[in-house]
Amino acid sequence: MAFSSSFLRWLGCLFLTISTLAATAQVRKPDMLYKKDKSIIEAVIVEVSDTEIEYRRFSAPDGAVYKIKKADVSKIVYTNGETEELITTATNPDKKTATPKKEVAQKTKPEKETKATKEKVAKTPKEKVAKEPKVAEEKVAKEPKAPRTAAESGGIGFKVGARAGANLGTISNNNVSAGVPTPGFNLGYHGGLVFNIGGQRFSVQPEVLYSQAGAKLEDSDLKVTTLVNTVTVPLLLKYTVGSGNLRFFVNAGGYASYALSAKTTLLDKTDNTTIVINTSSADFPADGRLQFGAAAGAGITCMLGRTELFLDGRYYYGLGNNAEAIPNVKKDFFNTIQVGVGVLIPLGK
Repeated sequence: MAFSSSFLRWLGCLFLTISTLAATAQVRKPDMLYKKDKSIIEAVIVEVSDTEIEYRRFSAPDGAVYKIKKADVSKIVYTNGETEELITTATNPDKKTATPKKEVAQKTKPEKETKATKEKVAKTPKEKVAKEPKVAEEKVAKEPKAPRTAAESGGIGFKVGARAGANLGTISNNNVSAGVPTPGFNLGYHGGLVFNIGGQRFSVQPEVLYSQAGAKLEDSDLKVTTLVNTVTVPLLLKYTVGSGNLRFFVNAGGYASYALSAKTTLLDKTDNTTIVINTSSADFPADGRLQFGAAAGAGITCMLGRTELFLDGRYYYGLGNNAEAIPNVKKDFFNTIQVGVGVLIPLGK
């Protein structure tokens, strides 16, 4: 019953973490489109061209893409606070426009100018007013908002962070004979450092974790549980889908783990007596300490500005170890289900 209560408490913490991550995904502020008719649109801007603005509604950041004429918008306020004033080309020659300072100086000269000079002065401001706003408009359109990370701009980025969570470990049953119970799962934990190198879609993620592998054997008379404390180093290839605040990813690769110490608990159910055997690093045999295998998993990422909060699950499958081979006896390996939460922070701009 003690194991079941711990497991239920752990599940409760996990569901609370998922709810918190889903809630914090809404922290990002919208891009604000201020229209000339005084209305405001809360949006996630996709692209700003010479004549149009493409955007998604802030309430549905992964939804349909809408378009609005640039001439209908007076200014854009981005989520990072940057403001972009839009200047529209004048199309009505009857409307008064601002005259360059140079031309104002010409108009204040004495009335001794020739007719040809007056016509030249009269035409020059109109030509400049018609051309200058276009240049300014093109310049604004070609200066989009700066990307948040090097990876999202198509380059290679470097991120560092940490992760922690729970393990459910068991051992392969290659040598279980008839009448011996099948190995079950034992609860442990993990925690350590995470590194990520690559782009927005594809990246490489090495990790260095303190992780517990374990197993359980139980019949009507005896219950044996084992926990092995290890340093585990996964090396994973990661593929991320989506570009909004909530993203999905899968990863796969290999790992190596090195056993540091172990704890074995024997419970005699007949008289309810318990024996605990602790194996320290000094007493642990060198033979069989090193294990290697394959790892794969999937998860979700919540973007909080440039910081990534993630929740994932993965499975570690043992394929070999450095134990000496015994004739007619197959090797057994620890296999682990792992669920963790973590954070990744990009370094640099």
